Amino acid sequence: MQNKPYQIAFIGGGINSAVGETHKIASQMDGCFQLVAGSFSSHAKTNEETAIAWNVPKERLYENYLTLLEKEKGCLDAVVMGVGAALLVFKGQLDPIVVLAISGVLGAIIFS
Repeated sequence: MQNKPYQIAFIGGGINSAVGETHKIASQMDGCFQLVAGSFSSHAKTNEETAIAWNVPKERLYENYLTLLEKEKGCLDAVVMGVGAALLVFKGQLDPIVVLAISGVLGAIIFS
């Protein structure tokens, strides 16, 4: 087992989403994952409130997924993405897994 928790980011799943909080809690239960970055909502206030509530440093909070993936390239082990966020973000143009792989993310978890 890895000694250091895997570094993860969330795309979508903010505190106002139906299941974001549930998946955040689940990701933290066994200590194997550490939420270190995110773009939780397209609404700035919700995005910031989520980061504060979930102890994500302000410097690792991003206004959109593209900036998150660019700035966090090589720093993350996985990205957790809500299906709703994936549909809205990629609008069926690109497979989210391909985009994450190109960005250097080793793993992805997509939840509904």
